[in-house]
Amino acid sequence: MIHSRDITTEAEAAVLEHADRLAAVIGKHWHPTDDTARDDVMLLVADLLRAHAETGIEMQTWRAALDVVMDHLAAEPEGADLLHRLGRPTWFTVIGTTKDGQREPVAVLPGRRRPEVAIGAWSTQVQAPTAADAVRAASRVDRPAS
Repeated sequence: MIHSRDITTEAEAAVLEHADRLAAVIGKHWHPTDDTARDDVMLLVADLLRAHAETGIEMQTWRAALDVVMDHLAAEPEGADLLHRLGRPTWFTVIGTTKDGQREPVAVLPGRRRPEVAIGAWSTQVQAPTAADAVRAASRVDRPAS
């Protein structure tokens, strides 16, 4: 149960209320793959979600911890679906290049990342409901108004 401390926005409170249920889903349905580090991260995400749901997030740094959890959730279909249903925009990192003076997105990754990009390439972080929306927003940056 989440204890009301008047420290969350309505969207954040909704995410916290669903945290324990989502943690159970992740724990129950997460299937091991060849990428064991990724499995460990998802199990840690589930533990963090459960802890947040049980404690009510009484620490001063809870927003940063919640952002880390949201970034990891956005990378997984079940988590991304929950965030979308709750109307919580997630962060995406868009990577691209410049062609004829125009920004051309090449890839989009869920979460906030700090990739090293080659000379002539760019990356930006965009908060959006979906990856497609993030690409559209990143494409419009620095373009002259039509």
